[in-house]
Amino acid sequence: MPTSGVADKNAMARQICRVLTGIALLSTNIAIASASARPTHGYWVGTIGDLSAQMDLDTTGTKPAGSYFYEKTGIPLTLTGTVESDGTLRLTEQTPKQNVTGSFRGALPGEGGTFSGIWTAADGSKSLPFRFHEAAAFGTLAVPPARDFSGTFHYPVLAAADNAGAQVNAEIEGFARDERDRFLADVRKAGQGAKLSPPWEADLNWEIHYDGSTLVCLLATGYQFTGGAHGIVYCRAFNYYVRGENATPITLNDLFLSKSEFIPTLSRLCVAQLTDKEAAWVMNGQVKGLSEKDLSTFLLGPDGLTFVFAPYEVGPWAQGMFQVTVGYRELKGLLNPEGPCARFTARAVASASKKEPRIAAVVEAKPAAASIKAARKPAHRDKPLSQEEAVKLIAELPEVRRYFSTIEQISHKQGRAIAMGQGHGGDPNAWEVYVGEEHPDRSACWNRFRVDQRTGAILVWNAPSYNALIPLDQWRQQQSARASGE
Repeated sequence: MPTSGVADKNAMARQICRVLTGIALLSTNIAIASASARPTHGYWVGTIGDLSAQMDLDTTGTKPAGSYFYEKTGIPLTLTGTVESDGTLRLTEQTPKQNVTGSFRGALPGEGGTFSGIWTAADGSKSLPFRFHEAAAFGTLAVPPARDFSGTFHYPVLAAADNAGAQVNAEIEGFARDERDRFLADVRKAGQGAKLSPPWEADLNWEIHYDGSTLVCLLATGYQFTGGAHGIVYCRAFNYYVRGENATPITLNDLFLSKSEFIPTLSRLCVAQLTDKEAAWVMNGQVKGLSEKDLSTFLLGPDGLTFVFAPYEVGPWAQGMFQVTVGYRELKGLLNPEGPCARFTARAVASASKKEPRIAAVVEAKPAAASIKAARKPAHRDKPLSQEEAVKLIAELPEVRRYFSTIEQISHKQGRAIAMGQGHGGDPNAWEVYVGEEHPDRSACWNRFRVDQRTGAILVWNAPSYNALIPLDQWRQQQSARASGE
């Protein structure tokens, strides 16, 4: 065979190899791009069987989590799950009282913005197909990396491609951008070339409360730490009434008849629920009523009007945020029958006229990052709890006893419960109790508790939720959920 022919064939073989390699690399890049394009945190709207539902789902990492509600009731159901090796997503749902009521099984939400599969009742009595489409995704604004400050500013992006959706998206992203820029400006002003100590932090997160054809309701929760004992938490609600190509911001006055005296009624109903939730400043009489300004952070939903109170509005920092939901039937005669929440009020008022039982959503608040759920109100004691009694009460909790046992097994050292004194943290009627090392201010303790001297009620430190304290039962539920997810 001529040498030139061999060379030609070798050149052709090399060319074919390059083409095949290019195709393989292209396929790999496409696969990588598709995987990276898969939505990880989004808001989904769709149906389970023939029932409309809305879902907030985060599939980032190995433990998907979120919540959803049926539009008919608005009662939130929490979701926790796993992703199997073949990409199958399994989610278990629980009621606010931690009862398992069903499960979802389907493929991970895809690039096309759909999520479908089969929902099955907890007892296996029935199965229904579900199908959701992505109604919103979440974006993040960049903060330049630095050693003495950090920040994460998220914002939702509605999938609606019409003018109203674009208007809402622009306002929401603009708010997030303003918050980011304000934080960076404060950093520059405070630093002035020097290193900030301790490092500053800032976060902005969102809850999509409801997303419908005529109504979009969102809650922004921000956190900022610039030194001191703790940071600050602030909230802002965004409610839009969508009519045609326009999205109009909603005020409280838009929801009620022009001549109705709705503020005193809302104040009375909210104060009653805050009392049940033991909001400290309501219980001690410091907050006796709520003004229109106090009620300005509200959200519309199928179950009623949800009012949000940041720390220091109805209680000290340690109690965190409060949410209370006033059912529409409790506002009968005051609401505008043609207002933004008309799609919900017609059903609620009709149910009230039939004397149906009060829906659970009126009693139970929707969950949020640092909300305090309703708990049984303990009876008052004949005399205040002493410091020694408070320490003993905490030391005898099963969780604390297990912790002590673990410490002894691992380090052969006795862990202890240490009372930090009366009024620590802003409540003069409570004992602050640390569990862990002998000097919790100089080394990390296992956990921190607050005991009400009058009732013996226990709150537990909940560091992931902006350092809020939550009721003991809620803390136990969280511990159980985390343990079952591991």
